[in-house]
Amino acid sequence: MADPLKGVIAAYRAELSDLCRHLDVYGEDVEMEQPILAFLQEGDVPAAATLETALDALRLAAQEHRDGFGDHLVGNLVEAALAFFEGQTA
Repeated sequence: MADPLKGVIAAYRAELSDLCRHLDVYGEDVEMEQPILAFLQEGDVPAAATLETALDALRLAAQEHRDGFGDHLVGNLVEAALAFFEGQTA
């Protein structure tokens, strides 16, 4: 079963890792485009298609919430996970 959200989450983590590497090298003044972050904050995030991805989305949302970042990102990830669970009860 295809699960586009799984790929989006992996791409976001890679993007975040790349940003952290650049911050280590160039300091806080580094500016980088973050298209996956922008998509998660503003885009129509696909619903999770598997339990694994739904839980991964919730874990990422919780981590971003703890880090005090990404209010729209957190909400969009929770909604994507919720869509999976709601589909299981339909």
